[in-house]
Amino acid sequence: MPIIIPKQKEGDAASPASTDESKAAAAAAAKPSPVPKRYNTILRDFMAYHHQTTMYQEGHTFADAELLEITPDHIIRYFTMKLYGDGDVVPQGKPLKGSHHTLDYYKKAISSFIPNKQQPWDNAIKKGNPTRAKVVNKFIHRIRELEGDEGSSKKR
Repeated sequence: MPIIIPKQKEGDAASPASTDESKAAAAAAAKPSPVPKRYNTILRDFMAYHHQTTMYQEGHTFADAELLEITPDHIIRYFTMKLYGDGDVVPQGKPLKGSHHTLDYYKKAISSFIPNKQQPWDNAIKKGNPTRAKVVNKFIHRIRELEGDEGSSKKR
């Protein structure tokens, strides 16, 4: 025979079962997702490269002013460094490390921290989300073409 639980009226005290459910839901919401943690690691690595310093500590937060300083050129230099080991080289040939998939992931991670991330990059006033700039997308497309039919660089 099925167990019937009466509906709770507004204003009634919470039943023990609903309290346990709400505690479980709150615990699940409080548990950090691994994706944002990885995104934060990528942002810290990018900002360390951009500021030419050592890696920032885990949990470091960047001020909006610091994030608003980022330009598409900074992102392209970082991407070049990640793929070819040097941010100042002109990409030619297959990437040594990573692929266009890697760059798409880095782009998404960095973008998630940019203030006004939905705003496209405006090159005239240098405002918006630099990861959405045409030059960044063209760079990733060029890397995709350099990979050729064989695909990305050798996997680890």
